Formats: sequence, structure tokens, C-alpha cells
Amino acid sequence: MAITLCEFCKIGEIPLGTCYVCEGKSALVDKMLSEIKDKIKKYKTYSLSLRLPREWQIKEEIIWDYRSEYKCIKEKLNRKIKEEIKKIGGPQFDKEGEVRVVFDFKEEKVEIEHNDLFLFGRYFKGKKGLSQTRWVCSSCKGKGCKKCNNKGKLYLSVEEVIGEQFKEKSGAEDYIFHASGREDIDATNSAGRPFVLRLKKAKKRDFRLEFEEREGVKVKDLKTVGREKVEVVTESHFDKAYLAWVEFEEEPHLENIREIIGKEIRQRTPRRVLRRRSDIVRKRKIFDIKIKKREERRVLFYIKAEAGTYIKELISGDGGRTTPSISELCGKAVCTDLEVCEIDDEFLRLLGL
Repeated sequence: MAITLCEFCKIGEIPLGTCYVCEGKSALVDKMLSEIKDKIKKYKTYSLSLRLPREWQIKEEIIWDYRSEYKCIKEKLNRKIKEEIKKIGGPQFDKEGEVRVVFDFKEEKVEIEHNDLFLFGRYFKGKKGLSQTRWVCSSCKGKGCKKCNNKGKLYLSVEEVIGEQFKEKSGAEDYIFHASGREDIDATNSAGRPFVLRLKKAKKRDFRLEFEEREGVKVKDLKTVGREKVEVVTESHFDKAYLAWVEFEEEPHLENIREIIGKEIRQRTPRRVLRRRSDIVRKRKIFDIKIKKREERRVLFYIKAEAGTYIKELISGDGGRTTPSISELCGKAVCTDLEVCEIDDEFLRLLGL
């Protein structure tokens, strides 16, 4: 098979001619650059994306079979484009840049798109009745019906309270909320739960990183981060401490609480979350339990437990699905108020978050 290559793709003694790999389309770089020359200078940083026809890769592999020194066309195009943008006084290359310049050799066009912006922070939830993420009404799928009072959702969410404020500040198209775990709708959080907010195609990045408290939600430690921090935050699981008001049916035997401290408990998936979780048994350790306050049959407990422990079920026993439990040891009880008061996220702080 006689192979010829263009000036851009050439290698060794392979003759020049109609290019076997790119069919001459690599020459479109200059034309594409001229189309964005003035626009791209408006930005300080950019990232780069190339869309190449699948056939180019197939043909490259054929050449590699007998010419191992052949250089990948994608790498060569990347290098050339960066060099040319630098020559025209364009922005600095940054993989997390303000915009993404897309050189599409399939459609033979170039586009400038705003990149997503990622914000890290810790949120505090001071009142009940807020879900963590958007909760679309299952009956109307967000359109509005009697069940949701025509709101299209069942609860206001922390995601919306934070997301809408920064969507407006950044001019983003939408947002996605990624957090390290979650508390129940009827629980509060005074510890500060780590999250990353992804602002899709954010048009502005020079706004002040300040959050105005709304709906009992506060935010601290705000900073811009790279997209890789989404996985770091969502895949991190931290031990936590809680303040739980517990109401007993009868006079409790609180001296028995010592039997659970430092011990491992077995928790079968709670009945209240079975619709969305696998029905399995989890082993969790209870590090500490202290009595902070007592009002007859109402007791305020400080409970420190391993990540993933279901605290309400640790208290109630969930009909025997959690054992041992406070109900089993001290007398039948239910949790009436729950607050996340400590999150051991020192790992994130060591990363500068």
C-alpha cells in the first residue's frame, strides 16, 4: 500500500502528497485560529479540546505498525495550537481555564465555550425541612400538582439555596451539588459538611466568594477548586458526632449505655430507606456516647460514631434491624431531634480544603 502524508503529518522518507491520515484537514488550523483570534483575547485563561475523526486514529495505528517513530497527530495539533495562540498574544493555557476552545476536525469548525466552575465549601443547616439536593415531585415530575402544591418539588433543598445564589453571581447555565454524605431532612448540621458546587458554563469568575445566609443555610471556607475535587469530596467518608434528643417510653436504664461504647453494632438497611438502598447488614463502631442533659424521660446524648452509621436506628433499634441499640439496652426510645455537631474531615483540611 502506497502511503503519502501532508507536510504536517510527514515522517522520515514517506513521500508528500494527499495525506493518508488527515486528508489535508490539519491545514484547517490556521483558518480556525483566524476565526477566534479576536474573541479569545478577551479571556485570561483557556483549556483546549480536539475532536478528531475516528478514522484518523485507525490510520495512525497502521503507520505505527511499521514506523514506530511516528508522532500522534493529536499531540502535534495540541502543541501547534498552543504555540499559535501564544504568538497572537492570547490567554494562558490552563486545564481549568475560563473557556474551552474546541477545535472540531469532524465538523471543520472551532468554538469557544465557557468552562464549568467548581466551588468548594462547608455548609451549615440551621433548620429542619430542607433536603440536601433537589427533590422533584414524583407525581408530576416537576410540572406542579396538588401533591406538591403546584411547586413541582416536595422540599426546598440546600442545593437550591446555595446553587441559585452562585448561579446568579457566575452567570452559569445550571449547577450540580456534590457533598460528602448527607443528613436527613429533619436533622440540622452545625458541623459544616464539605461540598463542591459545579457551576455549568460559568460566564463570570471574578465575583466575590461570599454567601448570603438564607433559609437557615450558612456557607464557610469557600474557594475555587479543580474538577478532580468532586471525587475527592464525594468519595470521602468521615466519622461524625451528633447531639440527639431521645425520648423514652419509661424510666430509662441509662447505666446500660456503657455496653455499647467502643463496640461494633450490626445495622440492617433501615426500613425508611429500603426503597433506594440495598437490603444488607452493615457493621459500624460506636466510639463514644455521653449524657449531656436530662429532663425526666427526655435525654440529650452526644454520640460519636463511624461513618455511615444510622443514628436514628441506633436509638430506636428499627424493630430489631439494628442491634444492639439504645432501645434494646436502656428501654424503648425514639429520636426527636438530631444535629450533626462534628465531622472529622481533617483529611480534606490537609489537602488545603
